Amino acid sequence: MIAAAATLLAGAPALAAPVQPQVVNGRAPQPGEARALVSISALGLTCGGTLVDSVHVITAAHCLVNSLGFTAEPSQVKVGWSSTTSRAVPTLPVVDVAVHPAYDHTTFVNDMAVLELAAPIPGATPMLVASASRSATALVAGRVVRAAGYGRTSVGGMLSTTALVADLTVVPDKVCASKRIPYRIGAIDFYGYGKDFDPQTSVCAIGVAPDTTLIIDTCQGDSGGPLYAGDGVSVRLVGVVSVGDGCAGFISPGEEMPRKRPGIYARTSSALPWLAAEGVDMSDASLAPPVITAAVAEGNGIAVTVTPGSSTRVDTVTVTATTASSSVVAGSCRTAIDAGTGTCRISGLSPGTTYDVTAVAAAGDLVSAPSSSVSVALAGKPAVPRIREIYSLGGGRVEFVVVAGTSSVSPVDPTTVTCAPRGSTKAGLSSVTGAIDRGRVELQLTSGHRYSCRAISTNAVGTSRSRPHNLTL
Repeated sequence: MIAAAATLLAGAPALAAPVQPQVVNGRAPQPGEARALVSISALGLTCGGTLVDSVHVITAAHCLVNSLGFTAEPSQVKVGWSSTTSRAVPTLPVVDVAVHPAYDHTTFVNDMAVLELAAPIPGATPMLVASASRSATALVAGRVVRAAGYGRTSVGGMLSTTALVADLTVVPDKVCASKRIPYRIGAIDFYGYGKDFDPQTSVCAIGVAPDTTLIIDTCQGDSGGPLYAGDGVSVRLVGVVSVGDGCAGFISPGEEMPRKRPGIYARTSSALPWLAAEGVDMSDASLAPPVITAAVAEGNGIAVTVTPGSSTRVDTVTVTATTASSSVVAGSCRTAIDAGTGTCRISGLSPGTTYDVTAVAAAGDLVSAPSSSVSVALAGKPAVPRIREIYSLGGGRVEFVVVAGTSSVSPVDPTTVTCAPRGSTKAGLSSVTGAIDRGRVELQLTSGHRYSCRAISTNAVGTSRSRPHNLTL
């Protein structure tokens, strides 16, 4: 990481020209933790950077702009990446250099730049840029964040040959914007930079090793590297190593600072529109909603198949069925994503009801917005059939004109008409049933008796009956 010059001169700005820093009192990365970290060579400086999509790297503007305001040409910039924690020699070509349009090379405000690589880096895993809301949560005072780099491990020391990680604590903006307010971490008080600190575009962070007075800090050579928060698939870039005063409480070898100061990091959240305009892939700054590829009614449930809405890894997807008429949640199921897809079944739903089905993805503590809704109608009993007309054909023969009950979801068996004898004379008589054909059915009843006749329609869910029609023959 990079830090500001170790000494502040009387009458000079609070932030002197940056020097090339490295993580001081850092630790080795966890497996995969440094796979987005790159090394950058430009204008005679060695910096860090973060691969944020297949071909874009975010770094510090002061790594590419000299003290006279001259910006390095793409041909003057090279990037290196290693599949291990070893620092790679920068050899990968850069085709475009974009410096934040509001970057000030005298105050280091908006200290951010984007490099476009000639081709993707095989094997590298980008670190996604945090959304504004995630960044705001991660950079609350007192929260733990991390920085990584190949910089010096002490003021004036050699650059590290391997990546190192600094576990840092976010310092309150009001402390960084003051020179008099102390902020204690462990047993050490830290002070800020006064009016030269811009809380809208920058954030301060510093660390202290547990049960010691060893300060954990970025240093010369770490400039441009990542400040990040979260774990696993939820890791997000929230800042860029920018400038500072000294390294880990020392302004030069053996010369301890009377007042210790944190490092300053450029906030990526202040530059999201610009990053998007430069072609940085911002679609996964927050987790994309999943996609429902199939939702099929099965008896009293709905079987659902889902896929992730982007290439971002998804842990689980929760599927919810809501009644279309009242928006009441009726049931849900959860599925893990395996080989790019997941399936689950929502059970216990009501027949004959239409549901709106949506899905929400989760990755770590990150939750997506709901997916697009899919409407699914569960089969219900057929509509009630209706006996429209009844004709006496003589000799006990009766013809019925019937409108059958229908169902748009489940096939309906042939509709029948059943006439049951009624009254005191029904003993010894049986019910008579016949299936309608082209809307009509003829039944042979017994003359001189009374009957109650109904039309009946049936499907897999249930049976519907018309109102009774009483006949006297």
